[in-house]
Amino acid sequence: MAAAEGLEDDGEDKKKTTLISLQSEDGVEFVVSELEASQSKVVEREIWRRRRKQISHSDGGDDGTKCGPICISVQGRTLSKVLEYWKKHPCGGTDDDAGWDAEFIDVDHETLFDLVWASDYLQIQGLLDLACQTLANKIKGKLPHEICHILNIRNVFTPEIYDEEQSSECCSSSQVMASEETCVNQELQLLEKALWALDIVRCQEFTEYDPKLKGFVCKRFNIYNMAFFDYDKETSFHRGPPLHKIPTPMCESIVQSCINIVSFKVRESDVGFPINVFGTVVARDTVDYRCVYLFRHERDDSQFISSQVCVFIPLSR
Repeated sequence: MAAAEGLEDDGEDKKKTTLISLQSEDGVEFVVSELEASQSKVVEREIWRRRRKQISHSDGGDDGTKCGPICISVQGRTLSKVLEYWKKHPCGGTDDDAGWDAEFIDVDHETLFDLVWASDYLQIQGLLDLACQTLANKIKGKLPHEICHILNIRNVFTPEIYDEEQSSECCSSSQVMASEETCVNQELQLLEKALWALDIVRCQEFTEYDPKLKGFVCKRFNIYNMAFFDYDKETSFHRGPPLHKIPTPMCESIVQSCINIVSFKVRESDVGFPINVFGTVVARDTVDYRCVYLFRHERDDSQFISSQVCVFIPLSR
């Protein structure tokens, strides 16, 4: 046991003295210890991959020339903040200095969005928890439009981010037009960052550690952005007319795309039949960002399935 602990200490000391070069998306280079950099699972895997490659080259007669810096798809300003967090928490855990964390994360909204995205992309669990909890506290219990007001983001619920019909006053000066275009681009960029960050925060609500996979896994379907999707409320929109009866073009309809579910049934069972099925299956609703329930049964009101049946058949448009 003592020998094993000594090897672990030696490994940690080696990581403290081994330096790793990181390069941000905008070309800024940073040098950190391997111990600090290993807080990121993404960086840790890249270090391991390069080390294996060097060993392989050495065995094959290659000189094992060191690779260049590890490129990180994060802006230098944000990566600098990430490194600041690493230096405070070099072993990846948290300490008792909650005051430092509170001061560190007390940033403007755009920086907070960047930290949420960067920590998720780099898989830095401690920073991800801190950034997501901070953003979640700001919007807890708020309606979508209230969240937009708090985070100072606009035009989330309409595709018209920018009105292409400019008035004669706006067109009177090229400088004014350039200024307006810059403002619109900034709004779009902030909107995208906000939606990314809010989606990550939502996904954290359904993320748990899976001991079999040895990692954190989101337990709900999350391929599409869930920033404003409400799992707790059912949509007030009801079944509409058959697809072939919807007029084309749909100038006066809010429907842009839709799907009709003919059936939703169990395809297979790993415990045999008959079985009792309970739980909830919802479809996403982008009209009012609420649930369209396809299946909803509680444990005491489960659905009895006697044999294998075909999977649901969608007819989409």
